[in-house]
Amino acid sequence: MFHLRYAIATFTVILYILCTARAQTRGDKYLIGVGKADVTGPVVEIGMMGYASLDQKGTGLRQRLFSRAFIVGDVNHPNDSFVYVIADLQSGDTAIRNGVMEKLQALYGGLYTRSNVAIVGTHSHSGPGAWLNYLLPQVTTLGFDSQSYTAIVEGIVSSIQRAHESLTPGYLSLSKGLIQDANINRSPYAYEANPQRERASYEGIGGQVDKEMTVLSFEDESGMPMGLASKLVSCPRNFSIQ
Repeated sequence: MFHLRYAIATFTVILYILCTARAQTRGDKYLIGVGKADVTGPVVEIGMMGYASLDQKGTGLRQRLFSRAFIVGDVNHPNDSFVYVIADLQSGDTAIRNGVMEKLQALYGGLYTRSNVAIVGTHSHSGPGAWLNYLLPQVTTLGFDSQSYTAIVEGIVSSIQRAHESLTPGYLSLSKGLIQDANINRSPYAYEANPQRERASYEGIGGQVDKEMTVLSFEDESGMPMGLASKLVSCPRNFSIQ
């Protein structure tokens, strides 16, 4: 499992290295693709994923959940590429990954494999549960639900298919900026136990949390925006356990 704050940061660093190491000027061309698909699944009479409450059940739909896939490759060597999927889920998961990889193998053979596909979650606490491979989260949702699992796997695969179908030469650009009033430290007392050197690194950008947002932009050859992958450290608990 990956938490979004680390996974997206890793993704951004990898792409930044690609952009700077393979050429020295802005405007380097890559083979890029983006795709989006629904991963919502059942929304009633199923345990929610995020609060570990046996009493919490879905009662309806507030907004749909999505998977967003990004593909980056070498223009001159199209098979040299990788896929990064960000889904509106609590996290990535072994069962989900296994299901996705099985379908990708059937669709693309050895093009997209375990070595060049990453699947992470936005760490949502407000989506349907009962799809994880591990016992503890299954206990809190009273078991495994195949409908929930299938919706996620098929949605992720669909987003990758759409990204693959949209592959075109294009450009990447990286932007950073401070976002105020978007996140807080939910445990200031615990945070104060961190070394002073670490705490000092955030004093100039908001204090107890990292308020810097990083955005990776995807544009085609004509400069038309295709998609954005962003990272801002936050634990998205916009709905309560009730």
